Amino acid sequence: MGFSTLLVFSISLVIRPLGGALFGRIADKYGRRFVLYTTMIGAGLSTFLMGFLPTYEQAGVLGPAGLVILRIAIGLFLGGEYSASGILAVESVVRRKGLAGGIMQAGFS
Repeated sequence: MGFSTLLVFSISLVIRPLGGALFGRIADKYGRRFVLYTTMIGAGLSTFLMGFLPTYEQAGVLGPAGLVILRIAIGLFLGGEYSASGILAVESVVRRKGLAGGIMQAGFS
């Protein structure tokens, strides 16, 4: 696996905090459930669209550029999904909020 492949796939990890900040602000304004649904659909749609990307031989630079754009989108959506789902899980539980938060943290790892 080349360095460029690792770089493209690590983009989504680097961009996740930005997604958490962006969607966290939106969640404060419109609600966590709305943000959670939006981020889940966005991450799923971005992943789905990755399957239709052309190869470098078919489209030249547009294929890898599309992959980078979709990986940035996935990073944004997953950062927002994690921040919204963790808080929503803890806020929704009546008893044992600490256990719900712990399960959420354990599942992420």
